[in-house]
Amino acid sequence: MAEFTQTFGKLRVALDAILDVDNYFRDPLDRRPPRARIFSRFAALLWHLRERGYMRIVVVAHSQGTVISADLLRYLQRDRRLPALLGDVP
Repeated sequence: MAEFTQTFGKLRVALDAILDVDNYFRDPLDRRPPRARIFSRFAALLWHLRERGYMRIVVVAHSQGTVISADLLRYLQRDRRLPALLGDVP
């Protein structure tokens, strides 16, 4: 039984990661991709931090969080929307 639990536990971690990545890149039929909702929440958090008067924002992320952070910041920078969102906050 212990061997099954250990094996299933490792398999579950791998399956969770695969499902998270699939969910992030999925383009569902309802045209409301999870990535857009994630970006919206992340951008709202950045705006909120700026409004609260923070002078600097440091994003610490791991794994898929790094991909999400990099994707959003690259998108905002490319579309010249990052300064509008963050103002002078580095």
